[in-house]
Amino acid sequence: MNINDTNALNYQISPFITNLSLSEDELISTTTTYESNVYIGTTKGIILHYHHFDDVPEYILISQLQISEMPITRILILPVSKRVVVLAGRIAQVYSLPELSPCHIKRMKDINDIALLRIENQPDSILVLSPTKVRIIQLHGEQIKIVREIHYTNAIAGDSFNPANLIVIADGSNYDIIDIEHNRKIPLFEYRTDQEVSPILTSFYANDTNQSELLLTISSDVSTAIAMFINGTGDVTRGTLTWVGEGYPNGGVVIEWPYALAIFNSEEKSKLVVSSLESLDITIAMNLSDFKQSERIEKNEAIETDKHYSINKLDKFLSIEDVSVKHLLSTKDRNGELTQPLSRITTDILIHNQKEIWSIHKTNPIIEIHNSFMHALETENFEEFLKKDISHLAEESKNYAIHLQFLAVLHSKMDNILTFALKQYLNGPIISPKLVLHLLGGSEYKYDKVFVGLEKIIEDWKDEPDLELLKRYITALPSQYWTPELRRAYYRNATESEVLEFFKKDSFWNSYDDLNKELIELFITKSLSGAILEAYETLFEHDNDNRLQIASLYANILSEDLSRKHIHTAIKLLGSNTLTDKDYGKLLLEVIRVDKDKGVEFMRSKAAKRYNDINRAVTKELSDSSKGFAILSIELLESSFLEDTENQEIFDELLETISTTMISSTVCSEEAEASYDLLLREYEAINSLEKDKWPKISWLDFVSISGKSKDSETLFVLYLKSFELCWVKYHKYGKVYTTPDHKLFQYHQFIAQPNIEKLLAFHDYSNAETVAIINQLALPKQTFYFPKFTPEQKKIEEQQVQQSLLGIFKFYLKLYEEERKVEPAIEHFVETYSKSHISPVDLLEIIPNSFPLIYLLKFLEHAIVDLKSSSRETNIRKVVTKSESSRIKKLYQDFLTV
Repeated sequence: MNINDTNALNYQISPFITNLSLSEDELISTTTTYESNVYIGTTKGIILHYHHFDDVPEYILISQLQISEMPITRILILPVSKRVVVLAGRIAQVYSLPELSPCHIKRMKDINDIALLRIENQPDSILVLSPTKVRIIQLHGEQIKIVREIHYTNAIAGDSFNPANLIVIADGSNYDIIDIEHNRKIPLFEYRTDQEVSPILTSFYANDTNQSELLLTISSDVSTAIAMFINGTGDVTRGTLTWVGEGYPNGGVVIEWPYALAIFNSEEKSKLVVSSLESLDITIAMNLSDFKQSERIEKNEAIETDKHYSINKLDKFLSIEDVSVKHLLSTKDRNGELTQPLSRITTDILIHNQKEIWSIHKTNPIIEIHNSFMHALETENFEEFLKKDISHLAEESKNYAIHLQFLAVLHSKMDNILTFALKQYLNGPIISPKLVLHLLGGSEYKYDKVFVGLEKIIEDWKDEPDLELLKRYITALPSQYWTPELRRAYYRNATESEVLEFFKKDSFWNSYDDLNKELIELFITKSLSGAILEAYETLFEHDNDNRLQIASLYANILSEDLSRKHIHTAIKLLGSNTLTDKDYGKLLLEVIRVDKDKGVEFMRSKAAKRYNDINRAVTKELSDSSKGFAILSIELLESSFLEDTENQEIFDELLETISTTMISSTVCSEEAEASYDLLLREYEAINSLEKDKWPKISWLDFVSISGKSKDSETLFVLYLKSFELCWVKYHKYGKVYTTPDHKLFQYHQFIAQPNIEKLLAFHDYSNAETVAIINQLALPKQTFYFPKFTPEQKKIEEQQVQQSLLGIFKFYLKLYEEERKVEPAIEHFVETYSKSHISPVDLLEIIPNSFPLIYLLKFLEHAIVDLKSSSRETNIRKVVTKSESSRIKKLYQDFLTV
């Protein structure tokens, strides 16, 4: 045990078992241990049995055994026979270890105290003290064997040397030596004057004399006590230990060479006094309290307490959780979740008050190493800190120390930074690569977890990022530890030559996952064309699950900027049978553009046979077949556009190409134009108002369904595509496309100028009604480019909507007055719009009296129910009477009686 220059012992007092299951008036009376078991006796005569399991750090209560109604004063472990003798109410009982099952051994009564003797060749010998005798007994099976019996009056305490040829006994006032061999008594000295105190006998092995000694306490007066020392021959040794002004050590005395630790309890405070057995001086006096965390043994301020503390020495070391390093070695993740360290330490000294138990153990050396680092960080001098030997540390402590060393060399900018950063253990790097990335790359990179002792240090880290060192670290780190963040950081900060070199080691380019997609986008942003092609080529070779998708992307990249350098790669990709027709055609055209001979040569090869259709299209284009070239150009443009629908340049190019192709002689032939005119007539016929089917099909939906004749299918597909693009251009970008002066674009004019009268004349009645309500045409159900686009609805005044709808209604009525069979159209209109935009009264006022009521039944039923609820029956009756009073009256009465 050492004392440092701050007058503190390199020992800690740490919480051990502080949540005991005790009743309010139940107190701890004694404690002892056996292997991984702790036995706690209480003043209620109960033994609490705690056990340490390998998978949990703390000791768990596993049983509570009621021994007596009296306080338990001694729990004596017999390690050889694996039994325990429990003394309570002056009755001693024997139990088996470790479970405390009762033994069939007769109870011993009228016992003052018991102790374990250390007699050679006689293991588990028990010293039994009674009012009239001192006995030495042993347990043989279920029997008690008396080895020695000495008449001695009122023996209350005793202990022996090692080996035990002599024993020391205390009665009510004196210490005596008992010679076991010769059965004789040798008086020593008194241990008390007028003060009532209990004698304390503590045996220990003295390292300076290499012999067994006994410490015997003596009360000089109320405020002073001393301790005398005798050896195995009965001679007094090493002088007198004096505690002046401390009182009597009523909490016990234990030896931890070369110090004596004694506890002094008074009414106001309890104190731990540490004295040197070499100088016999007091070195530290520490006031005791209910320690909530591990504290170093050192001088402190006086603390008032009414609790009585006791200290005892264990026969064997006990393994306990080292709570003294939790504030350093616990780890915390980004969510704030703590993981406690597995660090354990041994102790053979326990302290307890009436309710809680603490341990005294050596200070974990990692605490001193941490303090040394903090001092070095403050002074900016790490030379002495880096000389410290950490080889003797336990695994967790050593890992922590390596983190401190790494921070030291990093802050000092030494040459061996990577030596510490790359240190490995069985399960990988000791220092998390994410933490190294955070320190070398900057705070934008988040570490996953960190030692709690380092958290504040790392949060306050002010050193500038070192990206060159970071790249060296990543390349030196085994690739299996390259996290996504590390790969992202390297590629973000590397030159193209570094990227291409790094590719040779980066085995993660075997899957087209989200990270690799992101990295390719990074290469595109940095214009690293070589890295882009290398990435796609590597992925194409290794990711069979996504090979088709990769091939498509790879082909598009090659198509955008193909050079003679990559012609061989492009042809290899064309022959891989992984490209879609569009990707194949686009790349093939680019190959031909760069090297026509190579392209033609490839089309003649067996590898190109799968794409004969595309090859023929390209061949026609090369032979000035304008229609084939135009259509292929549109398809390739569409492929590019659908990859980036926000690209207005491609948008405009696609619209212009479709529009000009649509009216070209190769597409809009005489046959195709005749098909268009025929389709118009068919639409007029099928959409006639005299047919009762509603809603009427819109012109565009009709084209989509019916425009599939062999001669005109291409025309009508382009027609629908051109309309969609014109419609989106106007409603999304607010621009009007100037269409060619051709009848095919007549309907397109309604996009920017939705004229209701012209729509009615076009026989597109559904769109006419739609325009009346929202003032814009609707897209057909089939779309090609923008299936989810919905333009913002412009707010239209309700009065304007009513006027527009009434205009359509009057158009229907005019046809009726011209004796056209349009009753279904009128029926549809009144049933649809009387519920929302136009009142029934307004409609009835303009319906001719001669109009058949059979077409108005549902409308009138709805209208009368509404009018009845709003007390408007009279007005509706007058209006209806104008037409056919007697029949309406009867119908009205029928409705009122329903």
